[in-house]
Amino acid sequence: MAPGLFKFADFKLDCSRYELRRGGHPLKLEKIPMELLQLLAESNGRLVSREEIEERLWGKDVFMDAERGINTAIRKIRQVLGDDPDNPRFVQTVQRKGYRFIAEVSSIPAPTPVPVEYRPSRRRTVLRIAAVAVLLLAWPACALAHCTFCAECAGDPLHRRAASYKSVSRFCG
Repeated sequence: MAPGLFKFADFKLDCSRYELRRGGHPLKLEKIPMELLQLLAESNGRLVSREEIEERLWGKDVFMDAERGINTAIRKIRQVLGDDPDNPRFVQTVQRKGYRFIAEVSSIPAPTPVPVEYRPSRRRTVLRIAAVAVLLLAWPACALAHCTFCAECAGDPLHRRAASYKSVSRFCG
């Protein structure tokens, strides 16, 4: 699929967003007709053969009634564009050959996203510093409460287990 944006008449076809708009309003178009419209719009007035359409939409090794699928997709494209097959403004049929997009199409490149430098807000920075300070201040008190630094508990697993059940004051003086 072609990246970018195609503009023709009062339509905009955004390939990257997979969207067709008319006057800023999105129009409903199914997957196969959308892909065919993109192929026709990007072909710059060139005749697109039925074989090329079949290969692009379904691949080389798909065995199905591609003729009916192409005809249905073209009908849906014409319906959404308000195009008349007898007096076409957008899609011209070349009998037993293929289709040509005859409207003037201007290609507008998709805007390149500008990288935005991440800068945490001042409030977020203050909150992070406060959280680190609380952890640094609370850690030694918590460690002492659980006998992590208690010399008496160093070799006594029973004492450590009792300390973990908040009965520290009985064992550690």
